[in-house]
Amino acid sequence: MNNLNIATVSINNVQSMSSLQIAELVDARHDSVKRTIERLINQEVITLPPMVKTSFKDKINKTQHAKVYVFSGEQGKLDSITVVAQLCPQFTASIVKRWQELEKVVSTDNYQASQLQNQALKQELLKQNPDYHTLTVMYEAGLPNGQMAGAVNLSPSTVEKRLRTLRKLGIIAQERGKLDAKSTVLATSQLCLEV
Repeated sequence: MNNLNIATVSINNVQSMSSLQIAELVDARHDSVKRTIERLINQEVITLPPMVKTSFKDKINKTQHAKVYVFSGEQGKLDSITVVAQLCPQFTASIVKRWQELEKVVSTDNYQASQLQNQALKQELLKQNPDYHTLTVMYEAGLPNGQMAGAVNLSPSTVEKRLRTLRKLGIIAQERGKLDAKSTVLATSQLCLEV
């Protein structure tokens, strides 16, 4: 099981598992697995998965070529579990676990990519629009919108629109807390030092 990556993800983030990976998982010959798949297809127990040519390293590290069935998506998941149940029932739990690991990887990768993209967009917005950064600092300090408008030389309606944008992006909280006068002065002096 060292030479193959059991859980693979295609470019468009669809979970997939090949007949070769199933053979390795259940410790069976690939041709036996393919015959079982074809028998189940003929019996209309599973749907015909696509077949692709692939290369892999065998046990002696020699490059081999094979045509493999590729199970993907929910139907592929169910069909591959059916194949494993036919081949070797004691490995059914193993393939279910593999699919769960695969789904977790896809989910985690999508979440992390989304978080990185959001962070990059926020940084770009603040970098390209210095008044957004200034508004963020003043908002967090609890300054009223009128004072913020005067400080950045914008109309109160423009300030409100930009604050809505900052809220939608999650840069500032939906509700701001009221700070005491001392905190407002400290935040304003911090802003002056940054600008």
